[in-house]
Amino acid sequence: MKIVKLINIVLIILLAFSMTSCTPPPPLQTTYTYEEPPAPAPPSAPTVTANVRDITRVTHDRDPEIWPRVSPNGKQLLFSVYDSQSSSQISLDPKSSSIVLIEIGSAGRKLVAGPYAKDGAWFPDGKNFVFKYLKMGTPILVRTPVGGVGMTFISPQPLGDSDSNPDVSPDGNRIAFNTLIGAFYQICTVDATGDNFTVYTEGFCPRWSPDGSFLAFHNWVGEARQCFILNLKTGQVTQLTSGDYENIFPVWSPDGKWILFVSNRDGIKHIYIMRNDGSHVTQLTKGDSQETHPEWASDNTIYFASDAGPPEAQNKFIYRRYSDIWRLRPILPQ
Repeated sequence: MKIVKLINIVLIILLAFSMTSCTPPPPLQTTYTYEEPPAPAPPSAPTVTANVRDITRVTHDRDPEIWPRVSPNGKQLLFSVYDSQSSSQISLDPKSSSIVLIEIGSAGRKLVAGPYAKDGAWFPDGKNFVFKYLKMGTPILVRTPVGGVGMTFISPQPLGDSDSNPDVSPDGNRIAFNTLIGAFYQICTVDATGDNFTVYTEGFCPRWSPDGSFLAFHNWVGEARQCFILNLKTGQVTQLTSGDYENIFPVWSPDGKWILFVSNRDGIKHIYIMRNDGSHVTQLTKGDSQETHPEWASDNTIYFASDAGPPEAQNKFIYRRYSDIWRLRPILPQ
């Protein structure tokens, strides 16, 4: 009997040992890698507010297109084009940018400057334009005929460390631009002949008023950029916008009563207008697409760049990956 009990005890011990040794090891800890969700595709067209009569697509290309500038007669359009295949950092690659010309309403385009060219702006004769030339290392302003060949340097040497964003006065005699002087970008003018270089105030992207008396521009105020106007006779600078959001690229209306600009006050960059004293701010575009670089043509049509309707969803900043030129007709508040 004792032998039977002893055998049973041994069997129990062996069974327990067997069960312990056969227990599978705990599962290995799984490592999960977080992947950024795909960017939602922007809408096929910019969304407009009730203050817009209609909106039309002007270009439809894979390469980013920005800075539209309408000819004085309203029939031609200059804009900058970036070769999206030449560099992953398009805005940092000077040879990736060129300037093209189109006849508004007609097919086809003509390369008129580039590579190493951007920021084209018309002379009032409609036969010449000025642009930022990048091949020299330090940017310099250059004048060239639309239908001809050759370039004329506005000055023998760059006037600052980054001569950019030129705009020609209504009489064609002066060019406003911004350049880096020391540690700050300055609003400057120079005669079309290269004489009388004048520095006014800190800022970016100056645009002449229709009567040539004022310059609109933007500059940093704290951590956001705001719109200003400069009285060229008195030197007085007036701030038009404020807030913790961006208000940039101010452009005068043909009659000088309104100013067109870009703001991200609703979280995304859209097109707005305001009176030339900063009042009556009116939103023109809205929704999920971004708009930038507006231009107000002589027929009151507004041109701009937008990332709406790309061939594929984009996560990159608007003109580093994709943007086309659009136009709209605003309804101005009474």
